[in-house]
Amino acid sequence: MATLRSSSHILVFPFPAQGHIIPLLDFTHRIALAATDIDLTITVLVTPKNLPFLTQLLAAHPRIQPLVLPFPPHPSIPSAVENLKDIPQRCLPALMHTLGQLYHPLLSWFQSHPSPPSAIVSDMFLGWTQRLASRVGAKHIVFSPSGAMALSILYSLWMELPRLDDPRDQTAVVSFDKLPNCPKYPWWKISGLYRACVEGDPAMEFIKDIFHANIQSWGLVVNSFNQLERPYFDHLKRMMGCDRVWAVGPLLPLHDHDDLTVAVHKGGSSSVPLDHLLTWLDACEDGEVVYVCFGSQVVLTNDQMAGVASGLEKSGVRFIWSIKEPSVGHVEANYGMIPNGFEERVANNGLVIRGWAPQVAILKLKVGKKACEGPQTVPNPEELARVLAESVSREKGVERKGVMELRKAALEAVREGGSSAQDMEEMVLEWKLEKMLKGNERDYDQYLYLMSLCAKIRNASRAMHVFTSMEVHGIKPTTSLFNSLIHACLSSKDSITALSLFEIMQSSEDYKPNDETYETFIIGFSSLGNTDAMKSWYSAKKAAGYCATLQTYESLVSGCIKARDFNGADRFYDEIKSTGIMTSETILENLLEGFCRRRRFNQEISVKMVEKVVGLYSEHGKVEEMEELLSTVVESGQAVTVLSRVNSGIIRMYATLNRLDDVEYSVGRMLKQGLSFRCADDVEKVICCYFRGIGELGFLRD
Repeated sequence: MATLRSSSHILVFPFPAQGHIIPLLDFTHRIALAATDIDLTITVLVTPKNLPFLTQLLAAHPRIQPLVLPFPPHPSIPSAVENLKDIPQRCLPALMHTLGQLYHPLLSWFQSHPSPPSAIVSDMFLGWTQRLASRVGAKHIVFSPSGAMALSILYSLWMELPRLDDPRDQTAVVSFDKLPNCPKYPWWKISGLYRACVEGDPAMEFIKDIFHANIQSWGLVVNSFNQLERPYFDHLKRMMGCDRVWAVGPLLPLHDHDDLTVAVHKGGSSSVPLDHLLTWLDACEDGEVVYVCFGSQVVLTNDQMAGVASGLEKSGVRFIWSIKEPSVGHVEANYGMIPNGFEERVANNGLVIRGWAPQVAILKLKVGKKACEGPQTVPNPEELARVLAESVSREKGVERKGVMELRKAALEAVREGGSSAQDMEEMVLEWKLEKMLKGNERDYDQYLYLMSLCAKIRNASRAMHVFTSMEVHGIKPTTSLFNSLIHACLSSKDSITALSLFEIMQSSEDYKPNDETYETFIIGFSSLGNTDAMKSWYSAKKAAGYCATLQTYESLVSGCIKARDFNGADRFYDEIKSTGIMTSETILENLLEGFCRRRRFNQEISVKMVEKVVGLYSEHGKVEEMEELLSTVVESGQAVTVLSRVNSGIIRMYATLNRLDDVEYSVGRMLKQGLSFRCADDVEKVICCYFRGIGELGFLRD
């Protein structure tokens, strides 16, 4: 694999609040993994008391370094506090304002660094870093820990500055007519940060400038995924005037998500040990637990606490209630107190977690519902009890199915090839290209490598950008480069441009089509399921004097199976056998898929087809898969001859592997099905296996 030889450096600046710093550090981890082929240095800026948040990240990535700057003082923030979790929510404006004092210390660091960052990735509450990035000639990328819709509303508020006609009317509706679906909310439900805004207050003017600066940034990263919020991602792109808006979520913890013990104390201490929590969840049925959480920052009034507690108790549901530990000031102001005796009364049904709840572990297990909207009034216990009881009832099957489908879509988005994984790769690709262009890179292999990445993320327009950039830098095109560009076009379903590029190659003397060119078209149309075009390019390849390879046949068989052209797949398989090319597991898997699809479409399975599949399984020693094939044949009620071929294949494989017990079982099963040995060779293999087994037993007795 080609690598970018020149070093890169980015600065990551998280906002000191649990819900902000943790996802940005998880994103930093993903960037470090995605950019393994770059000599990448990452610096993470924190203040002294927030340095422990970096422990796991620094241990996982030696090239990530901390930059620790003193926390700037503010009269509204106690001297020992450096994180929003330790102060009331109303102190958020003060925290945002005081962090702006880091501008000059950070500027001095940039100016004195021998290789300063070329990009700043900062939290959406630190928009003043856009001005710093402009000053030092760096790219500014905003990170949003929340979704695209929430961010769109937040931007709209600070751009449009809506106000109440009657400040006492907290139920007045605010309409966001410029946003997709024109959402509307009562005043009390919109951002508390915005509602606290007082025109003319220096802190609030500073915050308004933060969000205006965010919109002017070079790029935006959002902790969400396209399938969930596509209209709002499109809106943000229009607002920013560019396509550099990347959906990279949901960001999972940087540890192995199957290891629930690693990140338990990631956001602070918890009153319930993880082993006790897991034991309690193991005793619950799937989907019967309600997780109640009002965020890491909200502390309810005592009346609200009593209302929630009463509703939970009356509902009878099993629950986990996560509560932010109240400060002394909260307690004195009648906030955050759990009603006396509540925990004892619900001990059999619920857990109350004070402090940081291991939410990943909780939501990964038996939880059927998450209730997390912060109440602005005292909830009605009876109504809350009814809603909670209904939320875990089996009658809510449709709603639960929808939640599970959404969960599946989220996991698909972050897997390799998923939309969020591709956006992450595209963002890294954008950085690489920008750096190469800025450095006047003239290495042909570097551009060819970027072109292959464009194909991987299915971005033909970016591939074309790489191509034109090469020409600008005086790098002459080659056949390999055209082939990569054609691959990127076909992977983006742009076959018209791919064909145009082929015509250009045909008319050129310097970059004529070669074997790889035809192979690229075969692979591309196979992936698109266009078997007619795929077969035409296969014919063209042979007409040009090139022979089919194993990769060619893999694409041909795969394309036919995708298009349900099972006869075509059979013909290409016969062609493979006639050429003497050894079949691969890819071809085997495709033929089996075709076999299963024929069964679903109620097509009769031919003996010839079964013999092919059995032969392939025997060739690769896949006896377990052969057993699955037998189950498929039995369930579909196929002809006796088909059933006989599969049984014989299984018996021969067990005999060859000297698995005498399995041979005896398989023979007995075949006889119970009313079948017998197909040929003397099968009987001979069984007898030989039997005598080998007897010989081994005799050796053991001796």
